Amino acid sequence: MLKVKCAFAAESFYSTVDKVIVMEDLGKEYRLAERSKLLDFDHCKLVLATLAKYHASTVAIYNENKEVIDLVAKEVLFPENGVLQQWIELGNRTLGESLEKQDYTEYADVFLSRADDIWDLLVENVKPRQGRLNVLNHGDMWLHNLFFKYNDAKEPVEVKFIDYQTSRYTLPVMDLVYFMYGNVQYDVREHRQKELYSHYMETLNRTLEELGRSERLTVEQLKEDLKSSIPWFIGILVFAVSSIVASETNHEPLYDGLTSDDFRSGRANPAILKVLQGEDFNSRLPHYVRQYLAYIQP
Repeated sequence: MLKVKCAFAAESFYSTVDKVIVMEDLGKEYRLAERSKLLDFDHCKLVLATLAKYHASTVAIYNENKEVIDLVAKEVLFPENGVLQQWIELGNRTLGESLEKQDYTEYADVFLSRADDIWDLLVENVKPRQGRLNVLNHGDMWLHNLFFKYNDAKEPVEVKFIDYQTSRYTLPVMDLVYFMYGNVQYDVREHRQKELYSHYMETLNRTLEELGRSERLTVEQLKEDLKSSIPWFIGILVFAVSSIVASETNHEPLYDGLTSDDFRSGRANPAILKVLQGEDFNSRLPHYVRQYLAYIQP
């Protein structure tokens, strides 16, 4: 099988100790981007190019050895009857009501029109889509899982991903949406979102061609996939982006001491609401929705 000339993760080494994984120390050449800043265009372009190559390589692997992908692609966060159901349902309703109070009725309807079945929609949304391009998603594309290498001019030249434990085999937009709304500077998303998506698609399609694969992703297909993945967008805002924004100013653990039973039973709801009702997050919320809809609407 042809290979992509790109390292997506730290190199792993053979270990003689049972259940011990030995990996390359990325700290020698790589580091996290500044936590206090979201990613600028150059960082985003590099991440999406690398992600595209990773996604393309998983298409080739799936067609050569499907069992390898199946082994690591089991849904962790949003399976049927998952522990996060109350969190997602509460969050969807809370964000819809927040937008309603801010007089963004159209945006509020994105959430409130799905209030009765958002969990079921999300569970279905993260499954692979028949007849579409599916890839092995990284699953957790946020700043703390991105290690950058810089040149002497302090420009990012390489990136490696860590923490693949929530990987899933589904549409590539799952990784794209998580990355775009959890890590990207407002101005970059506002003015260059289309350019970044185009760069991703160009790199993905070129890499698929290099690997001898016939699959391609078009602009029209990407827009259709983003439109059908609004439940995922809602889930990411509720579960991930709200917490990322909260952690920008609060460096204490947001859900320290809470168990899966707490989230399933609703005992975690006060902690969840504290994050979802954060002032910074709610001031950004209308812009997240507007920017998402702007790309998929005619």
